[in-house]
Amino acid sequence: MALKEKIAEEMKSAMKRTDKLRLETLRSIRASLLEKEIAKRGKGTMTEDDELNVLQSGLKKRKESIELFEKGGRKDLVEKETQELEIIQSFLPKQMDMPKLKTW
Repeated sequence: MALKEKIAEEMKSAMKRTDKLRLETLRSIRASLLEKEIAKRGKGTMTEDDELNVLQSGLKKRKESIELFEKGGRKDLVEKETQELEIIQSFLPKQMDMPKLKTW
């Protein structure tokens, strides 16, 4: 299943559960994917690498926000950004840990 389709299914599920934070985060991801797709028009179609780059960019933004909010003492916003970060990570492939990587 393509990432856009997976996000659309997750959005439907989040709407049914009235999970506002998850829905908001998924809409943000979808918007970023659409922006990237529009930027690529005329240069080819979206690849899986392009989709991963969009997700990684979202992760980076959340991590930077968490750092800034921690410095500002905004624990409520740190928690929100952390939850959004976890949602985005759920769409990324699992990373290999160091012991497995060394034996590989």
